[in-house]
Order: sequence, then C-alpha cells, then structure tokens
Amino acid sequence: MLLKAVKLALVLSPIALGIGSTLYWLQGDLGRAPEFVVAEVAGVLVGVIGLTLCNVTLRWFRWHFLSRRLGARLLTRESFRAYFASLPLLLTPFYCGEMLRGLFFARRDRRLIRVGVAIWAIERLGDAAALATWGLVCVGQTAWAALAAGATLIGSRVALAQVERSAPPDRHPGGHWASSATFCATTWAAWALPMLGLWLALRVVGVTVDPTEAGHVFVVSTATGGLTGIPGGIGVSGSVAIVLLESQVTASDAVPWAIALFRAGTIWFAVSLGVGLFLWWRRDLLRLVRGDAVGANHFDEIASAYGGEIPEHVKQRLLGRKTKLMVERLANRGLPSRLRGLDLGCGQGWYATAMAREGFAIAGVDMSAGQVAKARAYAQAAGVELDCSVASAAEIPFEDESFDFVYSINVVHHILSEADRQSTYAEIRRVLKPGGMFFLHEMNTINPVFRLYMSYVFPLINSIDEGNERWVLPNALPQVSGAHWASDVDYFTFIPDFVPAWLLRWLAPVERVLEELPFSRRQSAHFMACLVRDEPIVRERSATYAADGNN
Repeated sequence: MLLKAVKLALVLSPIALGIGSTLYWLQGDLGRAPEFVVAEVAGVLVGVIGLTLCNVTLRWFRWHFLSRRLGARLLTRESFRAYFASLPLLLTPFYCGEMLRGLFFARRDRRLIRVGVAIWAIERLGDAAALATWGLVCVGQTAWAALAAGATLIGSRVALAQVERSAPPDRHPGGHWASSATFCATTWAAWALPMLGLWLALRVVGVTVDPTEAGHVFVVSTATGGLTGIPGGIGVSGSVAIVLLESQVTASDAVPWAIALFRAGTIWFAVSLGVGLFLWWRRDLLRLVRGDAVGANHFDEIASAYGGEIPEHVKQRLLGRKTKLMVERLANRGLPSRLRGLDLGCGQGWYATAMAREGFAIAGVDMSAGQVAKARAYAQAAGVELDCSVASAAEIPFEDESFDFVYSINVVHHILSEADRQSTYAEIRRVLKPGGMFFLHEMNTINPVFRLYMSYVFPLINSIDEGNERWVLPNALPQVSGAHWASDVDYFTFIPDFVPAWLLRWLAPVERVLEELPFSRRQSAHFMACLVRDEPIVRERSATYAADGNN
C-alpha cells in the first residue's frame, strides 16, 4: 500500500507543481481568461502543438538514427511506437527516464540497454551544445555561435566514431562526418521549433517581441530548468521566462498567459500524447516487452496485402524499366535466344512472368510460401509457364551451372546476416554457367534523400520494408570469388513512388534528363549492377599468372 502511495505521489507531484506555478502567475490576470478562450487560446495551441509534433518527430528520427549507427537493427514501426509511447519519461529528473527506452527491446537483445544509455548521453550533450549555439545566435554573437557549431560537429563525430567501434553499423555512404552532420542538423532544427513556438505564442496574445529576444528567453529558461533537474523544468522554466519577459516588454499582463499556453502545447501536450499512445498501442508494446518473436517470415504475413502496397502505375513502370535493362544486357552478350533464368526472391511473380513473356525459361525461388503461391497464381492467370519453389537464397536448390542468368529485385537488402549474404553470392555464382550474368536490382541509397525516405518514412507507411534493412551501395559491391562486377552500373528513376500517375507523365522528361547527366545519374532511386561468372579460360589464366608471380 505504501509503495502504491509513493508511486502515485511521484506521478502526481509534477502535475501538482505545474498547476500550482501556473495559478500563481495567473492569479492577477484571471479576468483576461474569457477573451483568450475565444480567440488566442485556439490560435496559440494549434500553432504550438503543430511545432511540438514536428519537434517530437525530429527527436524520434534522431533517436532511431543513433540506434542504427550504434548497431541496433530496430524495426521502424516498433521504434516509433516505443519512442512516442515513452514521452511521459520526459517527466523524470534530468530526463534520465529516457535511458529506459532500451528496455522495450531488452528481451530481444540485451545490448540495447547499453545502447539506450549511450544514446541518452549523446543526446544530452548534443542538446546542451545546440542550446548554447542558439543562445549565442540570439545575442548576436554569430562568430562564437559558428565556433560552437563547429565544435559540436567535431565532438559528435568523435563520439559516434568511438561508440560505433563496439557495434559496427551498416555502411553509411557519407561515413562518420555525414552521421555527425545528420545528428547536429536534427538537433539544431528540433530546438529551433519550440523557440519559434514561444515567439508565436507571445505574438498571438499581443506581446510584441523580437524573435531573437524570444529565442534568448527560451534558451535561458530551458537551460535553467534543465540544470535544476526538476522533471520537465516544471515550475522553473516557465517562471524564469515570465520574469525575463515582464522586464523587457509592454503588455506584460499577457505574458503569463502566453507562457502557460506555450507550456501546455509543448511539455504537457507531449506527455499527454505519450500517455494516449501508450494506451492505444499497449498490446503491441506488451508483445515487444515480452520479446515475442517477429513473424518467422515477414513476407508470408503480408502476402495477401503485398500487391496493394505499390500503386499499379508505379509497379508497371518499374516492371518495364527493369525488364528492359536485363533483356538489353543479355542481347548485348550475343547469347542464344532460349536462355534459362532464375528469379531469386521471386515474390508475387511479376518479374518472372514478364521475363517469361520475353521468351526466357524462368524458374523462381522465394523463402515465403505465401509469395510463391501468389506467384504461381499470377503466372497461371497470365498464361505463362513458371517453375516456382520455396527455398532460401543462401541454399539454392539447383545443380551447378544450371542458369544462363540470375536476377534479384530488391531482395539482397533483406538479407541481414553478412554470412548469409556471402553464401547467397557464392550460390549465385555456383548455379550460373561460365559467362552467365547476375543482375542485382537495389535501391540507390547513396542519395541521402532516398536513403532517408526508405529507412525512416517508407517503413511507417508501407509493410514491405520493416526498417532494419542493410542497403547495398553501388560503389561498394562485395568481391565474389570466381566472378567480377561489370564496370558499368545502370542508374535509373528519380520520381518517388507516391507521385500520382497524371503527374508522372509530366515529370518523365525531366527524369530522363537526370538519368543521362553524369553529375546527377548516380543520385537515382534505383540501380542495376551486373555480376559475371568468370569463364574457365579466365580462371586458368589467373592461376597461371599467380604461379608465374610466385616463381
């Protein structure tokens, strides 16, 4: 009973402190309340809450980004739910409760507890540096602000490089500097939003104040509240802001209302949002905490809904582009017309059926029985003969040198284990005939915008990708024994998959120009690389040269 009373007191004390401090400052101005309720309250809250939602989303992105950089392969939707549902942890001394986010995933990977602590430390240091930088900007010390920003960039680069040593992340195309720049930009932008919100709150209730003055007040009041360690700076941050503003502006009787509304739309809205989402997602969160295994085969689970995840005009457009590239490559090799090909990870059979219609004898394999069933039905409906079977890409169930060509469409990035990925390449080389070709189709995540979209946005709005993929970079293709990558990589498409069909027609000419220009083509959304199995004569010559070099 006593323990329950203590827990209740810990929960209610920040609320009581917030209500008490608010009533203290408003006690002389309660007569202005009705006119605020009619006009200003709605305007302030809508604007500040909108900025708060952007702020919290940026902070989730930063947290998820850091977790990836520290080697944690969190599913994007699970990460999103865990972060937003844990927003009430803001009401803990020095925000220390945020270190506990790793407990959501502890049953699956104990390392995530340490990762959660490391992320908390990096975030707090980054927040302090960002507040200092913005504070210097607001008082006109731009040179010192630039120096502070540079020091933050270098410091975060060193910190990320150190912590990544213990948990190597997936390869990032920009390296440590790109990671540091992403972290700093996200942190600075996240703090700029509530600064803008405070200025907006003051302006709406009739307090004229310069944006830099509002920013300075925000920095000083937030830093003071944070240094006290009081949960959320309740009773301190707002009071400091009111004292500073009342000494600087006219119409100071409106200041307490502006600060009360600002705090309601920031810290209190964030905590209330977290409580509501925790209750809404409680079953999903409970499964996560229990460590319930993710479905044995994600693509079995989404087999029935997979076709609806991609708009039909986008599917047909990519189907035509990718099929044409492979057909042209095969034709340029001067190979016989009736070639045998393997669709590795055939999915629902769209590409296998299209290649069969081009005159090739196509077999398909996929780990998902549900997808294979869909592929067989799709091919049968199209009147195409297709040999599909359930199998792993790391153990292809065909004899050596069975195929003239193999291709995979957005498959390899789902193979998370490096050992399995190496086995897959070795298996591809094994089933290819000498001189045979493997066409690797992947997203081109060298483009930072597309990498951001595919890693953080696409998994939230679609079920195909889960956010734990390991991207393949066209400029860092792996070495495969007994085979070599062709020097020319095909880069194609720039238009996102959410663009409607009518707009696609207008943008297509622009896309064709971007695909041809040397400085832009490498930033495309997709690429196709070609792996060629060495001819026997090439291997014999290589062995001869090696022997000559040793003599």
